[in-house]
Amino acid sequence: MRISLQLHLFVFLGAFLLFTMEPLVARMVLPVHGGSFHVWTTTLTFFQGALFLGYVYCHLLARRLGGWHLLLVAAPLIWLPVANGIGLSAPGEGDPAWALLSQLTFHIALPFGVLATTSVIAQSWFTRSDTGAGSPYPLYASSNIGSLLGLLGYIIICEPLFGLKTQRIIWFVGYAGYVVLAWQCWRATHQKKTETAPDAPLTTDLKGSTVLYWLLLSAIPSAFMLAVSNVFTLELGSVPLVWVLPLLIYILTYVLTFSEHQWIPARVLHALWPAAAVLGVCSFYFATGGSLWVFAVHALGLFILAMVGHGELYRLRPAPGQLTIFYLAIALGGWLGSMSVSLVAPILFNSLSEYPLILGLFALVLLILRKGDLPGAFRQ
Repeated sequence: MRISLQLHLFVFLGAFLLFTMEPLVARMVLPVHGGSFHVWTTTLTFFQGALFLGYVYCHLLARRLGGWHLLLVAAPLIWLPVANGIGLSAPGEGDPAWALLSQLTFHIALPFGVLATTSVIAQSWFTRSDTGAGSPYPLYASSNIGSLLGLLGYIIICEPLFGLKTQRIIWFVGYAGYVVLAWQCWRATHQKKTETAPDAPLTTDLKGSTVLYWLLLSAIPSAFMLAVSNVFTLELGSVPLVWVLPLLIYILTYVLTFSEHQWIPARVLHALWPAAAVLGVCSFYFATGGSLWVFAVHALGLFILAMVGHGELYRLRPAPGQLTIFYLAIALGGWLGSMSVSLVAPILFNSLSEYPLILGLFALVLLILRKGDLPGAFRQ
C-alpha cells in the first residue's frame, strides 16, 4: 500500500473515531449529569479544549516525534478499560460544569487528545514520505470527511441499532485498528526519512493580525454553533440528533471550504449572510412554538455564517511550513468560542443573549477584515 494512501486512511480513521466519540461520550454523561442543554455545551467545550492541547503537543514536538509517540497512541488501550471500570459519578454540591469537566478529563482526555493529534502528526510524517513534496491539505480534507462520516454514522447506525455498551466495544475495537495503522504509517515514513530532504525550518514571516483573524474566524463559528445548539436543545430536549445536527453542519462547512473545489461561490455566501443573520435574530426573538421552519432558519444561518467564516479562514491559510501554527490557532479559537457560550455566557446572562451578540461580532470582524468597506463585507 502506498504511503500516501496509508496516511489518508490513518487520518480518516482518526477523525472518524474522534467524532463518533463526541456523541458517544455525551450519551454516557447525560443520564448521570441530567438532560440540560448545558451538559452538551460543556461536553463540547471539553472536546474543543482537548483538541487544542493535542495541537499544542504537535506544535511543540512535531519535528521531534519519534517512535515513542506510538507508546502514547497505544496507552488508551490500557487506560480505557480502567476508566470504564471506575465509571462516572453524579455531580456534588459544587459547580456542575466543572464537575463534568473534571470527570471528562479523567476518563477520556488521553484517547481524545491522542486522536486530536492525528492530522498534524500525519502531515509531519507526510513530509518524510515519497509524496512529501506535495501539498498536505488533502490530508486535512480526509480528516474532515472522516469527521463528517463519523457523526453521520453515529446518528444513522450506532445510536438506533446498538446499546451503549455495544457502542463502546465497537469504538474500542476501532481504536485498536487505529493503533495498528499508526504503527504502519510511522514505520513506512521512518524508512523513507533518510531518502528525503531534511525538514525546512519554520518561517517566521507571520503577522500578528493574521493570527488574530485565524482566532476570530474559528472562534465565532464555534460559538455560534453552540448558541444554535442551545436553542435547539432548549426547545426539543437533549436527544442525540438535536445535539449533533449543529455540530454536523459546523463540520460540513469545514469540509466544503477546505476542499480544493469551491462548492458555493464566495460572493453568493457573502451576499446571503446578512439576510441569514437578520432572519436568525427575528426567529430568536419573535418566533414561538418551536416550529420546523424556525429550526430551519437557525440551521441555515449557522451554515451560511460558518461557510463565510471558514471560507475566510481558508483564504488566509499559510504556507505548509506554518501549518502547525495555523491548526493551533484554529483549535484555540474554537475552544475560546465554545467556552464563551458554555462557561461565560451563563454567568453573564439569564437568557440566550449570546446568540445576537455573536452575530454582531461576526459582522464587525468582517467589516474590519474588509478594512471598513461595508459593501465589500457583503461580497467576495
